[in-house]
Amino acid sequence: MDLQQDVISPVLLKRKPYRSDSGFISRDSLVLLLFAAITIILYSHTLNSPFVLDDAANILENRYIRISSLTWEDLYNAAFKSLRSKRPLSNISIALNYYIGRYNVLGYHLFNIVIHIATGIVLYLFLKLTFRVHSPSRCQNKFIPFFVTLIWLVHPVQTQAVTYIVQRMTSMSALFYLLSMLLYANGRSLSLQGIVKKGIREGRRPYFYFFGSFVTGGLALCSKENAATLPFFIFLYEWFFFQNLDRKWLKQNRICFFWIFFLLLLFVILYMGENPVEKIVSQYETRNFTLSQRLLTETRVVVYYITLLVYPHPSRLNLDHDFPLSISLLSPVTTLLSLGILAGLIAVAILIAKRERVFSFCIFWFLGNLVMESSVIGLEIIFEHRLYLPSMLVFILPACLFFSYFKSENLSKVILCAVILILSFWTYQRNSVWKNEVSLFTDCTRKSPNKERPYTSLGTSLIRAGRNEEAVITLSKAIQLNPKSAFAHNNYGVALSLTGKVKEAIPHFQEAVRILPIYVEAKRNLERAFRYQKTSRG
Repeated sequence: MDLQQDVISPVLLKRKPYRSDSGFISRDSLVLLLFAAITIILYSHTLNSPFVLDDAANILENRYIRISSLTWEDLYNAAFKSLRSKRPLSNISIALNYYIGRYNVLGYHLFNIVIHIATGIVLYLFLKLTFRVHSPSRCQNKFIPFFVTLIWLVHPVQTQAVTYIVQRMTSMSALFYLLSMLLYANGRSLSLQGIVKKGIREGRRPYFYFFGSFVTGGLALCSKENAATLPFFIFLYEWFFFQNLDRKWLKQNRICFFWIFFLLLLFVILYMGENPVEKIVSQYETRNFTLSQRLLTETRVVVYYITLLVYPHPSRLNLDHDFPLSISLLSPVTTLLSLGILAGLIAVAILIAKRERVFSFCIFWFLGNLVMESSVIGLEIIFEHRLYLPSMLVFILPACLFFSYFKSENLSKVILCAVILILSFWTYQRNSVWKNEVSLFTDCTRKSPNKERPYTSLGTSLIRAGRNEEAVITLSKAIQLNPKSAFAHNNYGVALSLTGKVKEAIPHFQEAVRILPIYVEAKRNLERAFRYQKTSRG
């Protein structure tokens, strides 16, 4: 893009260069310490929360992260031979946790909490710079970045991305994604503020920021694939805040669209292989929904995400949602309604772009950063951790509305502090559910009473806790809900065996193997059961 044709914002020309914020002056230092202290308090009781669900495949059963030295070979194997081989940086972080403390969950949780704090700090700096570049008519208050960041940090919907160990892949990607945006914006800000002089050293300074933006963008992509949207949002940020939505500039730089499209296409090919369409279709072979059903359902899921951001009471948060599928636009009718809401949001973002640029960008940010995991790829229908990056800028709207609606600045601060206190209480309350596997999956079964997987997970947790009789009852319920679940049958067989009912367990091991012939654990359990019967007869 041509950086020589910039339309320099009058706001930038009036203000001092953006140096003090990155230098951590006294006030900012206190703010960042406050962010860290509050986050630590809210997540302090999760330090012993167990490994759950995908933690097993990515950590407990992943032999490549069990490194005994920091050699290149060990780190390479951990990065690229683990289950999520396209997330090498996340894999290395897990391997380093194992190297330091083996399977002691304390270190894993500390790392996740530090990442969350660091992301909050970067968000605060990014918001300060964004409001320096373009201060909306409704957002003239200097406390907006502080309150927006604090609301995001303490929001209960972030608990899944922070407390669920393997979801560091989400938080790490978000951290580097936002850091890339910050470095790019900082470099562009410097180049427009007259700081760059003719001297060689200072003349190159913005390009160090651009290089840093490129590197951190790569780190984001190496943490999780949804960072592929980063080039688009850097371009959009440039057009919105440094080019004042100048259409002439957009036409002159249309080649950028080609390169963004090329990069996204390259990413799709690298991620899905030479035939991405075939790969996407194949993902639905093991799902209980079709591609069209997923696309229709996701319209309702995104609207539900919005309601979670507005009202995130712990009773609405769930590790394993049982979200009804949309069969057509009118089945249920809320599908069409949700589609209309999303179309309306996009229309509003376009219509208010000139007048309320920050609000418009926030809408595009929210919807655009949900696209990767809420469209055609055959992933699970809904997970709360997917809101981690998209929700970052959403809270600008309520913060600005409070400060513009109430004439008293102090009243606005009091109301926002009250909101933060309520959210903090709910976050602490939600995190209490993660204290052990039994409490977590009991919560899931209460909120998803008609879904098999929470019962299977709870039954397995009860077996680990030595509560075998309860496990038998729970896993029996899982099989009633889904007789075709190989995992439910296998674990039910284990629970029966542990209560001395080996003969009754054998048919369930056999059924597990029949449903899933490659299920090695079920085969082993079946062999053990036959061997036990033979020995007991002898």
